[in-house]
Amino acid sequence: KLIVCIDEFQNVENFDDPVGFQQKIRAQWQKHKNVVYCLYGSKRHMLMQLFEKRSMPLYRFSEVIYLDKIAKEHWVKYIVNSFHSGRKKISNELAGMIADSVKCHPYYVQQFAHIVWNNTDKKVTRAIFDKSIMELVSNNVILFEREFQFLSNGQINFLRALKDGVNRGFTSNEVIRKYNLGSSSNVIRIISALEDKEIIDRFTNNIEFVDPVFELWLKMRL
Repeated sequence: KLIVCIDEFQNVENFDDPVGFQQKIRAQWQKHKNVVYCLYGSKRHMLMQLFEKRSMPLYRFSEVIYLDKIAKEHWVKYIVNSFHSGRKKISNELAGMIADSVKCHPYYVQQFAHIVWNNTDKKVTRAIFDKSIMELVSNNVILFEREFQFLSNGQINFLRALKDGVNRGFTSNEVIRKYNLGSSSNVIRIISALEDKEIIDRFTNNIEFVDPVFELWLKMRL
């Protein structure tokens, strides 16, 4: 028996004939008796389109499993042990702040921790942490600026609300009026556009930033 794992499967959408390709693999895979296919990726919105949209060839072709983020306590242990193995010290509190600052995003936890490591001689201090988080944001500014310049005023206003802590109820009159979002139908269009741009994600009725460092940058910029 074989287990075939394909990472970033949503990239089939970039093929010349993505629907035709999906039709072919479904026609073949459903005949396979001794193979399990594990298809996974980091862009949940695109994967949902592939497996949960009725018009798509792979609609309900497989069981869909949403993976939770790696829990903070695991990151704390990993960071503290990694620093210790390199003869440097970091407290549980500061290690937890590294994970919290980037919302336990695996790529950014490791990038942030690496920056803190490079800025530390023997022991991590709060000053080193603050310097490192500014460096983390600075390292990504060019990408964020490029992304930001293509946003409409309505989309910027929506992100302003999101970074202020609003994560639901965007179509309420209070939120629409406070952030100048126009109308409830316009809010729905904004959400859809930002999802397509992979700037926000919807999960369990909440909306959140896909990129936590982009959120940090927005809080500094807006």
